[in-house]
Amino acid sequence: MMQNIQMPGGKPLRHKNLEGANFDKLFWFIEVYVVCPDSIKKPFLPYRNEDSTLIFPTGTFIGVFQRNLI
Repeated sequence: MMQNIQMPGGKPLRHKNLEGANFDKLFWFIEVYVVCPDSIKKPFLPYRNEDSTLIFPTGTFIGVFQRNLI
Protein backbone atom coordinates (compact mmCIF):
# COMPACT_ATOMS: atom_id res chain seq x y z
CA MET A 1 0.00 0.00 0.00
CA MET A 2 2.70 2.49 0.98
CA GLN A 3 4.46 1.96 -2.36
CA ASN A 4 1.51 3.48 -4.26
CA ILE A 5 -0.17 5.79 -1.74
CA GLN A 6 1.40 7.57 1.22
CA MET A 7 -0.03 7.14 4.68
CA PRO A 8 -2.07 10.23 5.52
CA GLY A 9 -0.69 12.51 8.18
CA GLY A 10 -1.86 15.36 10.31
CA LYS A 11 -4.20 15.59 13.24
CA PRO A 12 -6.70 12.70 13.36
CA LEU A 13 -10.39 13.49 13.25
CA ARG A 14 -12.80 11.77 15.63
CA HIS A 15 -16.48 11.33 14.80
CA LYS A 16 -19.25 9.78 16.86
CA ASN A 17 -22.15 9.89 14.41
CA LEU A 18 -21.21 8.57 10.96
CA GLU A 19 -24.74 8.24 9.59
CA GLY A 20 -24.85 9.57 6.04
CA ALA A 21 -21.07 10.10 5.82
CA ASN A 22 -19.33 9.59 2.44
CA PHE A 23 -16.10 7.61 2.83
CA ASP A 24 -15.44 6.89 -0.86
CA LYS A 25 -12.34 9.12 -1.13
CA LEU A 26 -10.94 8.71 2.36
CA PHE A 27 -8.33 6.44 3.90
CA TRP A 28 -9.55 5.64 7.37
CA PHE A 29 -9.25 3.53 10.46
CA ILE A 30 -12.30 2.90 12.58
CA GLU A 31 -12.57 1.35 16.05
CA VAL A 32 -15.94 -0.30 16.56
CA TYR A 33 -17.82 -2.21 19.23
CA VAL A 34 -19.21 -5.24 17.41
CA VAL A 35 -22.13 -7.44 18.40
CA CYS A 36 -22.24 -10.53 16.18
CA PRO A 37 -25.10 -12.92 17.02
CA ASP A 38 -24.18 -16.50 17.92
CA SER A 39 -26.75 -17.69 15.35
CA ILE A 40 -24.58 -16.59 12.38
CA LYS A 41 -23.03 -19.70 10.81
CA LYS A 42 -20.22 -17.88 8.96
CA PRO A 43 -19.18 -14.67 10.77
CA PHE A 44 -17.76 -12.11 8.35
CA LEU A 45 -15.56 -9.72 10.41
CA PRO A 46 -11.96 -10.78 11.04
CA TYR A 47 -10.40 -10.20 14.45
CA ARG A 48 -6.83 -10.82 15.61
CA ASN A 49 -6.77 -12.22 19.16
CA GLU A 50 -4.05 -11.91 21.83
CA ASP A 51 -1.76 -14.54 20.25
CA SER A 52 -2.14 -12.91 16.77
CA THR A 53 -4.39 -15.66 15.40
CA LEU A 54 -6.92 -14.40 12.86
CA ILE A 55 -10.42 -15.51 13.86
CA PHE A 56 -13.99 -14.74 12.77
CA PRO A 57 -15.81 -14.60 16.11
CA THR A 58 -19.38 -14.33 17.26
CA GLY A 59 -20.37 -12.49 20.42
CA THR A 60 -19.12 -9.02 21.36
CA PHE A 61 -15.67 -7.59 20.69
CA ILE A 62 -13.89 -4.35 19.80
CA GLY A 63 -12.05 -4.23 16.49
CA VAL A 64 -10.05 -1.74 14.43
CA PHE A 65 -10.70 -1.85 10.70
CA GLN A 66 -9.32 0.17 7.78
CA ARG A 67 -10.22 1.11 4.25
CA ASN A 68 -7.50 1.26 1.60
CA LEU A 69 -7.57 3.59 -1.39
CA ILE A 70 -6.85 1.07 -4.13
